[in-house]
Amino acid sequence: FGLKIAVEGGREAHLMAASLARRNVPVILSSTIRPGLGMGADLTDTKVSGQARADSAAILIAAGVKVAIATDDTSIPEILTAAAWAVGNGAPVDAALRAITSDAAIILGVDASVGTLEAGKDADLIILTGDPFATQTVVQTTISDGRVAYERRPDSSADTALAPLRILRAATVVTGSGGQISPGEVWVRGGTIERVGAPGDAPADAQVIDLGDRVVMPGMIDMQSRLGLHWESEEPTLSPRAASSGQSSGGPKHVSIANAIDPTDDAFAEALRAGVTSIVLAPSDAGLFCGSVAVVKTAGATIDQRIVKPIAALKFSLRVGRDRQAQPWGARDFLDKAEKYDSDWAEFDSRWAEFERKYQDSPEAELKDIKEPARPARNTEMEMLRALVAENLPVMVSADRADEITQALEVFASERGYDVMILGAADAWRLTPEMREAGAFAATDPDVLQDERGRDINAAGLLADADVPVAFQSGATSGTQFLRATAAYAVRHGMDETEAIRALTTRPAEFLKLDGRIGCFEPGRDADIVVLSGDPLELTSRVEQVYVDGALVYDAAAQ
Repeated sequence: FGLKIAVEGGREAHLMAASLARRNVPVILSSTIRPGLGMGADLTDTKVSGQARADSAAILIAAGVKVAIATDDTSIPEILTAAAWAVGNGAPVDAALRAITSDAAIILGVDASVGTLEAGKDADLIILTGDPFATQTVVQTTISDGRVAYERRPDSSADTALAPLRILRAATVVTGSGGQISPGEVWVRGGTIERVGAPGDAPADAQVIDLGDRVVMPGMIDMQSRLGLHWESEEPTLSPRAASSGQSSGGPKHVSIANAIDPTDDAFAEALRAGVTSIVLAPSDAGLFCGSVAVVKTAGATIDQRIVKPIAALKFSLRVGRDRQAQPWGARDFLDKAEKYDSDWAEFDSRWAEFERKYQDSPEAELKDIKEPARPARNTEMEMLRALVAENLPVMVSADRADEITQALEVFASERGYDVMILGAADAWRLTPEMREAGAFAATDPDVLQDERGRDINAAGLLADADVPVAFQSGATSGTQFLRATAAYAVRHGMDETEAIRALTTRPAEFLKLDGRIGCFEPGRDADIVVLSGDPLELTSRVEQVYVDGALVYDAAAQ
């Protein structure tokens, strides 16, 4: 048909090197090396995928075939290592370098803009610490479109133990887990906390930062935010109606919502000034299944460095729908389909493994009688829900009324055994025994007080008093900066101060199974630190400094 093609994979391309060169067909060659990972496959096997050779790249290049080297696995980012392996197995150094730069660009048809350093091309380049193929060479800086996209930090590398030690001393250290140390200090090495306690003798090489009468606390966590998603909350102008499921904007419902944020959003700076270092990024309510939930830091050199957990939970909503009595049955049917989808694929994986075993072990004459198992149909929505079933992800459910909350607890907690957080939870204070029995968390809205026949109801305070774990959420694109004010107002109207601090720090981390990383001052956790002029729950106190992963990212004095 005269089409321009490229061979992808090319496990046995070396056997046809002359023919490929004559036809001018390039090869995107999957590297045989898997640095840091077990091989798993039998490279000498010829029955299923063909026989691989370590010198395939060298054979193809020698024959005049244009080659690009690919890792073919998202868990293997070491493309420089793959190219170095090709050199060690006979490929010329310059040809191996072209295989991951200019020749790769030519094969993809984008060589007019990338692949070489030439005037007029995109300013995409890397700065290395040495020869590109040397074992100890690392990438120091990556520049994309002329902007620094990655900068290697010594304290984030494997030699963190050699990073300088900084000690933050203050009049009070609020640990986040319920205690205070007065006076206290936090030891930070690299991006993590090394020690928390009363002031003691500092090592000779430590940098001691005396904060005087200041108060230090863990970085605050917004339990539901849409920071960086202004596009998602704006009124649609071209869509005739809201989607029946997923985000109303048609956003990334079936992938991590972290992929959708705008890291240049000014609201991130506002959140930092308010002492919020992590947000639980969630889609808006639309349909039963709203999408995935991610945990993202409010500062970081790149978006990848900011992402704490790309899929930390799944969000559902029982707030929408005209027939409230039918909603729990709709949820059950939806979850039944997800579990059936997961079991179908698990069964297929088992049958496929058996098929491969038979195919490899059977005589040649019997191969024609061995049939591949039928592959289930892919469903992008159900692919996301497989994580709920297979990985036991927590579930966040938007529900306000008592009947909605009861339905959420029955369907998701009692019947399925999922960890559940009720978002909004306006009437949850009426159901504290049921919430406790289900082990459910609650994330209350910023509207702290409700009017109940002339009586002010502080749902967050009543839930905390009843031993129901509570977190605070903004639920907005710009409201994260007011998170501490919400907690202070809840305390003003009766919420226990210790529980209010936990609601800002440890409770979100506990629910999302991140309590080994954020939310509290403990050795080994991320050094996300807020320095205030006074008590965190006094609105007259000012946020003076904020550290994220041990780096000072906001300093009021410098501002």
